Amino acid sequence: MTKRHKPGKYKKKKTEPVKVYTYQEYIEAIKALKKFSDSIDYLKLYYDSIIKEGEDDTLSNWKFKSNLQTFLKKHILIKDIYGKDAFSHFQYYLEKMSGKETFLKTCQDIIEKIQNKNTAGILEDLLIYNVKPMTIEESERFFDKLLKRCVILIENN
Repeated sequence: MTKRHKPGKYKKKKTEPVKVYTYQEYIEAIKALKKFSDSIDYLKLYYDSIIKEGEDDTLSNWKFKSNLQTFLKKHILIKDIYGKDAFSHFQYYLEKMSGKETFLKTCQDIIEKIQNKNTAGILEDLLIYNVKPMTIEESERFFDKLLKRCVILIENN
């Protein structure tokens, strides 16, 4: 026989309102995550292993981590999060990445949407937190940087 609890004995948890970030706050929040610094180290270790091992298939110091790959695929296109070094390391990583074709297809879709001025939904797909709408100038800069990164990845693969 199970013990019954009195009604009202357990209080319902209060839900906190969803935080909405400015774009700059969003960038800072992502960079503050441990996963961000881990992903930088992950790419650097991969790059260093390739350089030392002579680009063969045996990467002795590096180990595949799917959660970091997912995090990278979600954020690498945003130039304000990952700088030039991490992006160039990602280009080496992309050569043997699982899901490469799907990722490049996503890049191609982004390019087509930006060129056709149909950018609705791109931000929602790329950003994991709620972000306040950007000004026209901010969004133009954002999409320009995004377009450049996507073109570089497609041209090199």
